[in-house]
Amino acid sequence: MPARSEVGDVGSSAPSLIPHARRPPPSAPQGFLDAKVTLPVPTVPVLPRPRLFAALTAAAERRVTVVNASAGTGKTMLLASWLRWSVNQRAAWVSFDSGDNEPKFFWAYVVESLRRACDAEDAAVLADLGGADLGAEEFPRRFLDAVGRLREPVVLIVDQAHEITDWRLLAGLETVLRHGPAGLRLVFAGRGQPALPLARLRVAGELADLGSADLACTREEARDLLAAYGVQADDAQVSRVWRRTEGWTTGLRLAALWWHAQPASDRDLAGFTGDEPLVAGYLDDEILRPQPPLVREFLLATCLVEPVCGDLADAMTGERDGARTLEELDRDNALVNGVGAGRVWFAYAPLLREFLTYRLRRERPAREPDLRCSAARWYANAGMVAGAVRCAVAARDWALTGEILGRHGNRVFANGEGAELEPLLASIPAQDVAAHADLAAACAHVRLNAGDPDGAEALLRLAEEARPADGAEGADGADGPDVRQAFVRLLRTAQLRLRQACLRGRITPPDVVRGREILDRARTAGVAADRQADVGALAYWVGVAELWRGALPEAKEAFGHALGRLTAGGLHRWEWRTRDWLALLNALEGRLAAAEEALHAAGPDHDAERPPEPDAGPAGERVPGERVPGERAPGIRPGPSLVRNLASAAIELERDRLDQAWALLEHSTGPASDPTDPTDPTDPTDPTGPAHDGHAAAGPADRIGLRSSAAADDPADPPLGDLLGVLRARILFHRGDLGAARTELAATRDAAGRLHPVVDQAATLLEVEISTHEGATERATEILAGLRAGSAPATGGPAGPAGPPTAVLVAEGRTLLAAGDSAGALAAVAPCLDADRSPARPLDTVGALLVAATAQRRLGAQAPAGEYLERALALAERDYLVRVFLDAGRGVRALLTVVVAPEGRHAAFRSALLHRFDVAPAAGWKAKPAEQAIRLTASERAVLRYLPSHLTNEEIAQDLCLSVNTVKSHLRTLYRKLGVTSRREAIARALQIDLLR
Repeated sequence: MPARSEVGDVGSSAPSLIPHARRPPPSAPQGFLDAKVTLPVPTVPVLPRPRLFAALTAAAERRVTVVNASAGTGKTMLLASWLRWSVNQRAAWVSFDSGDNEPKFFWAYVVESLRRACDAEDAAVLADLGGADLGAEEFPRRFLDAVGRLREPVVLIVDQAHEITDWRLLAGLETVLRHGPAGLRLVFAGRGQPALPLARLRVAGELADLGSADLACTREEARDLLAAYGVQADDAQVSRVWRRTEGWTTGLRLAALWWHAQPASDRDLAGFTGDEPLVAGYLDDEILRPQPPLVREFLLATCLVEPVCGDLADAMTGERDGARTLEELDRDNALVNGVGAGRVWFAYAPLLREFLTYRLRRERPAREPDLRCSAARWYANAGMVAGAVRCAVAARDWALTGEILGRHGNRVFANGEGAELEPLLASIPAQDVAAHADLAAACAHVRLNAGDPDGAEALLRLAEEARPADGAEGADGADGPDVRQAFVRLLRTAQLRLRQACLRGRITPPDVVRGREILDRARTAGVAADRQADVGALAYWVGVAELWRGALPEAKEAFGHALGRLTAGGLHRWEWRTRDWLALLNALEGRLAAAEEALHAAGPDHDAERPPEPDAGPAGERVPGERVPGERAPGIRPGPSLVRNLASAAIELERDRLDQAWALLEHSTGPASDPTDPTDPTDPTDPTGPAHDGHAAAGPADRIGLRSSAAADDPADPPLGDLLGVLRARILFHRGDLGAARTELAATRDAAGRLHPVVDQAATLLEVEISTHEGATERATEILAGLRAGSAPATGGPAGPAGPPTAVLVAEGRTLLAAGDSAGALAAVAPCLDADRSPARPLDTVGALLVAATAQRRLGAQAPAGEYLERALALAERDYLVRVFLDAGRGVRALLTVVVAPEGRHAAFRSALLHRFDVAPAAGWKAKPAEQAIRLTASERAVLRYLPSHLTNEEIAQDLCLSVNTVKSHLRTLYRKLGVTSRREAIARALQIDLLR
């Protein structure tokens, strides 16, 4: 609220105050004129305000200054104090009021005031105007001629300039504005802009503005002012009253008067409100009573909401001019201020709101509930759910509250924005919650958001009891509104039940079957388009429940069903999580392009949960705590997302970008060793290093426990630390560190038994791959036999109606190839190649094709081998699947060289694969970070860059202007530092550790 500069005469005055001035008794004939042209003298102490004095001095450097502020801001006393403070300033003063709207009166005041402000010589120049016709049309020109002959500049202050309405007087002032000499500075003060054409001056930089916000007291000024009145209050009380008054000086003076009126033992500024008689009397006299009757009614009707816009005001008043009325109140400085850049929303000063609310309740108590309900409906239609519920609860209209929450609450709770609703719902009597199913469901949402599945149980039962019998729920032909509404409630309670089960970590088949049945019925139940978000919410939680069960294809199907509905319904947090899950599921299948598309659509991660910024209202302005439908709320998306990091790591892994994949996995666990950071002494792949000794750093089991809990995106998400551990083990294995990979796998399996079928199968298959790589094919075969006997279809999807997962069949084929059984390998993967079977993961299909191609070549069938390899290339190139070729063994490199023509349609992809085969670490090679190992001189680096060119040593020496012996010496040093023995190995090693990339 605007602030004021004058201080009342209460208590002892501080020595820093400007002293009282004595008003000279006016002479009898000049008394009225004296009152108009004499600088006002305060009857109370005035607090000096140097910051505003400096602002006024700077403003007076321009031709025109406008001090436009609301009643009680202390404009008059501020200007008078400034003139006394700036003793070298020549200034004339005119106090204007509505009775002075005659040119002859006004110009008489101006001439007399200027004459008194000037010395004798300049006063003589102005005296010539005394005989002129002050009311004549040409007088302003004569006035300008006289003022132009003044020897020194002068400031003319016109107080209450907003009262000037006479067109002749305004025309004369316009002439002065347009043609005034440089030595005349005009200051207009009032409760509104003077009715003069000021825009041109403002654009030209010749006009300065000071408004209510400028005149408002700072916290320190408020403290000094209250102290001047003898108010003894601590900093907390001063801050509270300063916020309540918004620095309005008259408000602070009223607070001081109120404080002194209280019993000495009960003085606390916290009790000072706008309905106090002192405040109410002032606001009634100065703000409310001067308004027209319709505006007074408007203020009373709209004081219950904060802030208010034109449309909302119209909904509450039943009129159509709310925006115009608010703009006029703002322009007239009636303690109503526009907020936001577009000034579409308006805020009433706190004391004014409290005063108006007091008057409304005293004079029209029956109107308040109706007004609040009208506001609640408007907020709900605008998508501002918190505001709608707040108004409905304040009106104690529980049916309306339930209706709003039933229609819009799901979006708020789904987006994690229901914190403001929780205390509102807690205030509703328990019997009313029990009587309204939508209220019970909303309260259950609150408990589930708080991670309290047991506390939601009773509320869920109340919500479920309100639905009709199963036979009537959305049945064909029963399309009445009551039945459709009951089915929407069924959708909501079903998703709440699934969420409750996920929070408990106990998903039973009937839970998911029930959810899927309701989703199937939703297709024929006549669910309205604006309620499809409830269908999307149920589909989302079916997907999460399927993840808990390890049914990845079913989870992917449910998420796909949910995505569009969540987006359209504004359930953005669940939409983002759905995209993240789809990205991870696609990445695990090898559909990397689809995974990247999902990650890109979800947008970048943000910093960890930040407070939401003020949200946009319907007209685009910012309204605290509300959001319009469809708006993506900045800062709400949590980050970094563990699911996103796992998806990104899986993508990088399948493309054989091991360092990038490792960095993403480490980022998911918080601070840890980074194999690509040269400043990090910890080597996570070194079993003898601090990452594995149990003392200097956490061991794998500890890291996995940290991953699966602290990094979770939602308490209801399935634990992912186990999957993270398997991915880490895969990277270690692909780097050639089999021991570290086994250690990581063992830690993953021992981490509190959290492994679910998907991760268990992936871990087992990696053990098979490690055993096969070590030549222990009998051990690999034994593990696969146990996996065949005990595993349900999971990661790989079914190979047939009763067959094992395709991933298991591919692993069997690779093991048989390693054992020399080419025919057996071909038979093992044959079900994966049957086009009539259920579609498998691209990773498994490509893997099976590569096994078949290798087996056929070993069996002497060159043409089938080429066909299988061409199919594998065509399928893998779409998603740039690289790792699956490397995992298939070096026999595939021979196939790419011999069977596939270099100039074929997959030439670029084939070349990239051959390159990766050349730089892939050999078995037993322990990937060392480039940072630790290689410190090359400039000459050694120069020689290294020539190695891929296949120039001879003599040609390299000639090109570098070195001797051949020097080049050979550099090569010996390079081989030693790189740990290799040949030029080809040196090239591969340098590429692997980024010395040649």
